[in-house]
Amino acid sequence: MQGAHAELVYGQETLEGTRVWADSKAFHINANSAQIIAVLKRDRLDIPLGNYLFINAVINGTVLPSVTRRWKDISWSSPEIKLEILSQEFQSGTWQTRVSVKAKEFIRLFHLICKTDQTESEFSDNYFDMPSGNEREIMIRSEDKIGTENLMIGHWLTTWE
Repeated sequence: MQGAHAELVYGQETLEGTRVWADSKAFHINANSAQIIAVLKRDRLDIPLGNYLFINAVINGTVLPSVTRRWKDISWSSPEIKLEILSQEFQSGTWQTRVSVKAKEFIRLFHLICKTDQTESEFSDNYFDMPSGNEREIMIRSEDKIGTENLMIGHWLTTWE
């Protein structure tokens, strides 16, 4: 096993995407080891409602998901989300639909659900956090051709099935 190059950006942000503060570190992690990179003392932090702590990590070029602490305590607003079909084609017996998702505000646990019960669907990515201003592409494989009217957008505040 080899060591890894790591880059971290961590700090505090509002749900609307305003960065309150941030710090960054680049370092090498030895194989089979652990390191303390930073310590934040809770009594020195001022985290009002609508703010959260974040960590964005890149390890050997691979982006790891953002991690937030105490996310249940955040006063989430209903996010404005744009969903757009970028392309569709029929390949090897299934429809390949590429969609774009854009977040105006932070979205906690974004997910798509195919509302058509008659078709099996598989998503390349689902149930993830999206920081404000981000865009992500998702590939959907389905038996039948689907449109945006067949997709239900979900997140932390929507009713879960």
